[in-house]
Amino acid sequence: MQIDHVTFSKTGGAGLVTQSIASAQVGLGHDVRVLTVVDSDLRSQPLRKPAITLAAAADECLASSGSEKTLFSPLRGNLESLRDKEIRPDSIIHLHWMTGVLNQQSLRILLDAGRKMVWTLHDMNPFTGGCHHSHDCTEYLRECSSCPQARPLFQKVVSINLSKKLLTRNYPNLRIVSPTSWLSDQAKLSSVFHQQDCSVIANPIDDAFFTQPTSLGSRENLAIGASDFLSIVIAKDLKDQNKNLGFILQALERASALVSRPLTLLLVGKNGGSFTSSLVNVHWVGELTAAQIAEVANVADCVLSASIAESAGMTIMECAARGIPSIALENGGTSSLITNGESGFLAKDMESFVRSVAALAQDNSLLAKFGQAAKYKATSHKPGQIAKSYIELYKSLA
Repeated sequence: MQIDHVTFSKTGGAGLVTQSIASAQVGLGHDVRVLTVVDSDLRSQPLRKPAITLAAAADECLASSGSEKTLFSPLRGNLESLRDKEIRPDSIIHLHWMTGVLNQQSLRILLDAGRKMVWTLHDMNPFTGGCHHSHDCTEYLRECSSCPQARPLFQKVVSINLSKKLLTRNYPNLRIVSPTSWLSDQAKLSSVFHQQDCSVIANPIDDAFFTQPTSLGSRENLAIGASDFLSIVIAKDLKDQNKNLGFILQALERASALVSRPLTLLLVGKNGGSFTSSLVNVHWVGELTAAQIAEVANVADCVLSASIAESAGMTIMECAARGIPSIALENGGTSSLITNGESGFLAKDMESFVRSVAALAQDNSLLAKFGQAAKYKATSHKPGQIAKSYIELYKSLA
């Protein structure tokens, strides 16, 4: 089977998921390519696609009202930087993160020509007028006529964007896929995809998280106390306001008054050097590869997430594969990844987040029980299984 995966970049959450699926499908004997616009992120390659870079800057500085700390792409979403003729004529087309890659007109042309297509959603942007997470706004269910994330001058642009995205009929040669039931539910309700079938197929976890740890996965090597209650936060950019790391640090500081053992926060990602505390030990290890993260994560007691907007937080499931439970703010797709009170805790606010940290820090048996449940939950995220699920979905296309 010929499969062409199409996404914006090889890096970032969507890029890593795309490459993981593609690699696993190659292992199953299929002819697979990954088509991208850039190899890294746009900030590190601004001149690779200058029109997209300018549009992205305009989205951030001109179009966005700044009311939310999540990505907003009403202008960039109308651009097209990948020519559809780069896609092989007989391949299954598997779309991923499409902002600035192929526009809606090109997608309609391909669908009307009968091309078989699967679109994996990585956020809400494919069915909104420009935002990548709508927060409490439900305008995408109708016409995005009063977008809270847009400045007044760009309100009309957002509404027009949504109308251009409308797929006016049910395409039997198209399947929408969501990595979480939460994101699937939002897509089914949207004015764009309400006529389309939407399946749920989990994002794959890197095979490295299912391997046995080596000596790197020890607290001694990281100079962390053996008796510390160790929480881990993993993010590409720890200063990303969406990751809400200040909230996590505050919660740990408050929890430190409720437990008798030291609390340590392990930070993985770039820009973690500015996070300090007099009540919590903060240990920053910088950016790591997936294999290195899998080793380092093995020393943690729990993984923490307080993202403001989350469609499918992969760090939760990656750590779960290591038998590490989670504590997370109940937000978006996170609720699909944690079974509350079984594989971790879903917190509604600061108070419940603090109580959750204290509960796990004080009860080793509960920590072990949650870790076992988390590890079992992660088994359904192995790349080979996910790749097979997609192959079966391709075969079902008309």
